[in-house]
Amino acid sequence: GNVVQLYEVQTGDELRKIPEVTAGLVALLFSPDGKTLACRMGDGGVTLWDTDTAKERQRIKAPPRPADRAGQTVVFRAGGTDGPGLAFTPD
Repeated sequence: GNVVQLYEVQTGDELRKIPEVTAGLVALLFSPDGKTLACRMGDGGVTLWDTDTAKERQRIKAPPRPADRAGQTVVFRAGGTDGPGLAFTPD
C-alpha cells in the first residue's frame, strides 16, 4: 500500500505508520541519529519525516529536468549505508 510502517526491532511491535506515500516510494534512509526518515519518491522529490511523531518535516520537490536532457535516465547506485539516491551528511 501507500503506508510506511515503523517497528521496534527487539519486540516486532509496530510503533507508528506514515500514511499517504503516494508518489511511488523508491528508497528509504534513516538519519544517523534515527530521528528522521528520508524517502526518495519516484518523481525525484524527497520527503523527510520525524520518526517519533510520523509527521512530515519537509518536502523537497525535484528540480525540473533541463530540456536538453529530457530523454536521459538517472541511475542511482547505493554505496555503504546510503539508500539509492539518498545520503545524510554530518552537517
